[in-house]
Amino acid sequence: MCQYDTTGIQYACGHYQVTTLDRKHDCGSRYCVKSVNHPRECRSFDCIQHFGPDLNQRTSISTAYCTVCQNAFFNHLPASRSRR
Repeated sequence: MCQYDTTGIQYACGHYQVTTLDRKHDCGSRYCVKSVNHPRECRSFDCIQHFGPDLNQRTSISTAYCTVCQNAFFNHLPASRSRR
């Protein structure tokens, strides 16, 4: 199964977001669709269709939450009531 080296951001909420795919590691298997050794004419769904987990990750740490978590948090806050 082919894999990537990636660079990304680890957010305070625990999510990891890939910012760049640095390098592809080719597994060399003829049964992996992502490999250069896989026959182009093969249409079998028995072959491996996806990349494996990242082989190496260069990570920056952020103290903020990711966009999805920020939106989920702020969309579920109760509406503020105006004081008179």
